[in-house]
Amino acid sequence: MGSIRHRSLGKTYIKEWRLKRGLSLRRLEDRLETLPDGKPMITHVSINRIEMSKQPYSQEVLEALAAALDCSPAELISVDPNSENEMLELLRRLPADKYRQAINFIKFLGEAN
Repeated sequence: MGSIRHRSLGKTYIKEWRLKRGLSLRRLEDRLETLPDGKPMITHVSINRIEMSKQPYSQEVLEALAAALDCSPAELISVDPNSENEMLELLRRLPADKYRQAINFIKFLGEAN
């Protein structure tokens, strides 16, 4: 394996994804790959430090965390999984005619790509 490049200590959504999946730090550690010596790829302590932006992480660690959390690496660093709930709540508050307009607009946006 070549040199491991570490990411900055910027904001991630690892903790939010972990909590959305109902996992403790230790349970997330258990879901990660183990090294040939049987040790975890990354410990729950390191995961916590990454979540608090106190420890850098490599692309390899980000990919392993994403696999364990059933999301993409990009989502871990750019998507708050709780924002989906906010959108659903906003949609629920709309009157029926506005709700249908919003759904049609979202479908249109999806087809535009």
